[in-house]
Amino acid sequence: MGGRMTGRLVVALVIAWSSGCGGHTSAGVTTHTFHSAALDREMTYRIFMPTSSATAPVPVVYLLHGYGGDAADWFTHSRAAELADRLGLAVVTPDGGDSWYVNSPSGRWADYIVTDLVREVEGRFAVRRSRQGRVVAGLSMGGFGAMNLAMRHPDVFAIAASMSGALDTMRATSVFAPEAAQPELAARLGPANGPTRRDNDVYQLAATVPVTALPYLYLDCGASDPWIGINREFAQLLAARGIAHEFHEAPGDHDFHYWDRQIEVVLTLAAKRLR
Repeated sequence: MGGRMTGRLVVALVIAWSSGCGGHTSAGVTTHTFHSAALDREMTYRIFMPTSSATAPVPVVYLLHGYGGDAADWFTHSRAAELADRLGLAVVTPDGGDSWYVNSPSGRWADYIVTDLVREVEGRFAVRRSRQGRVVAGLSMGGFGAMNLAMRHPDVFAIAASMSGALDTMRATSVFAPEAAQPELAARLGPANGPTRRDNDVYQLAATVPVTALPYLYLDCGASDPWIGINREFAQLLAARGIAHEFHEAPGDHDFHYWDRQIEVVLTLAAKRLR
């Protein structure tokens, strides 16, 4: 890659790698539409409910897709539904557009997730209705979203998990958007020194938020992933502040071959900690 990677190239690579992965069955996955007050429009999400939900409310994992993806990705390209059924977890995959899951000039996407979607799911399905029953997780853009939502709304989720998180995207230059690609990102999030980018910088949040209030944080990244360096940096910051977390490096790149393997780790962790 010659050391230079634009945002468009990253998206193209993710889409190419995703479509190259084997498909997975999505039996038991249903699609729903509801009105989001935060976005003032109809929004679609998919949900898998485990067989165990017939006898008692189950924990729920809000699983966020990456840039250029949609609500179908996790159930199409990974074993998320199969694993969730075995572990007794509900899995919700919202449509996040290319929003980075933040409140920005393009819409109140964070409020849509933490308020509207949670209320919709808990009002319709047999899931736990408390912080101790909720997890937010995601890949790439969704990994950033999980960390950011967890630190900005620590009262909502008990666990947050980032797989290959594009954690540096709010910076003036980043792996996702080096200097040449900043105008594309600015069109969605505003300028690098603007309030949206500043307020959603996960490094600044991790350096300043009260440690004891945070959910348990999980991070992983593939050893061949372009984002491995920034994930190591973030994990070092968490360790320096004494924030409860775990960070893992594993063989792999920025693709669903890696994420399909890691989603088993994340869902197993969720089931174990939310018993």
